Amino acid sequence: MACDEVQDPQLFSGLNAYWSTGAMGAAGHYMESFVELSMCDVVVSVPSTFSLCAAFIGDRPVLPIGGRASDLSQTPLVEDHLFGSVGHPALRVSIRC
Repeated sequence: MACDEVQDPQLFSGLNAYWSTGAMGAAGHYMESFVELSMCDVVVSVPSTFSLCAAFIGDRPVLPIGGRASDLSQTPLVEDHLFGSVGHPALRVSIRC
């Protein structure tokens, strides 16, 4: 997991998740978050160019979250992170073409 705000890691204890070393408040550089997120199976994120860059680097699909969607199983994966995001209703907000 990566974040640009300091988070209490104890809030996520018990989850099958790991904090990237480049997350805010961690010891690393934000570029480490790019690389670490690019090695995930799926990049799950609010609409952001940061997450899309990580997906591009690792050639990974993106699962956009946000809005009022309460069931992520109903949210389709964006396999084509560059061109697929332009047409995606949530992701196109963060992409300016």
